[in-house]
Amino acid sequence: MGDAGGALFGPRPTVADRPLPKRSVELEKALARARAALNYPRAPQPDAAAFRRLEVESRKKDEEIAKRIRAAKRKKLPVELPARHAALVKSYMHDRSFSVKVGREMVTAKDIGRLSPASWLNDEIINLWGAMIMERAERFKATKTGAASKEKELPDDDDSDPGRFGHPEPLPNVHYFNTFFFPKLENEGYEKARLGKWTKTVDIFSKDVILVPVNLGNAHWTCAAINMKKKRVEYYDSMGSPRPKVYQV
Repeated sequence: MGDAGGALFGPRPTVADRPLPKRSVELEKALARARAALNYPRAPQPDAAAFRRLEVESRKKDEEIAKRIRAAKRKKLPVELPARHAALVKSYMHDRSFSVKVGREMVTAKDIGRLSPASWLNDEIINLWGAMIMERAERFKATKTGAASKEKELPDDDDSDPGRFGHPEPLPNVHYFNTFFFPKLENEGYEKARLGKWTKTVDIFSKDVILVPVNLGNAHWTCAAINMKKKRVEYYDSMGSPRPKVYQV
C-alpha cells in the first residue's frame, strides 16, 4: 500500500526532466536569425581622438575665415549726392512732365516720386535701376580696363568713372532680369513660363553676375544674384532675413 501510494503520489518530474516539444519551423528560423545577428560584424566605433582632431581643424578654418573678413577693408559708400545731383533730384521731384528711359525701361514723374522716404518702390523703379546697372557695366566694358576714363579729368557730376565712389577695380559684366522673371519662375516653372526665350539674345555664361529682383509680399524688395565666377547663388536682404525658398527656386 505504501509502495503503491508512493508510486502514485510521488514527486512530479521537474521541468529539466520533462521532454522538450519538437521545435517548430518558425522557432528554428527565429533562432537562425538570432545567431546571424550575433555573428554580424559590429559597426566600427568612432575614433574619439580623430573626431576631436577634425573638430579642432574645422574651428581653425572658421577662425581664419573670420580673421580675413575682419582684415578686409570695407569700401566706403557715398553718404550724400554731389551738390549738382542733389539739385537735379529736387527739380525732378517737382517736374510733372519728367520721364527718363534706359534701354526698354522707363519711369515718369509719378514713379520718381516713389523715391521719397517711406514710399514703396514699384516695378518701374526697380527695373530702371537694373537697366542702369547693365548700361553702366557696358559703358565701362567699352573702355577695356577703364584707362580712358582715368587719363582725363572728370567733373564732380560725371558718373562714368567707376572709381569715383571708391570702386577703382573693373566693374563686373552684369545681366539683369526684370521684376517679372522670379514670379514666373516660382509660380510656373522654367519650361511652362517659357523663360528660355528671355536669354535668346544674351550669353548668360559670359556674364560675371546675373541679378534677379525678388518681391516679398508687396512689402519688401530683395535681390538674388547668380555669381557665375564663383558658381553659386547669392541672396541679399537689407533686413538680414534668410530665404531658403529663393535658393530652391
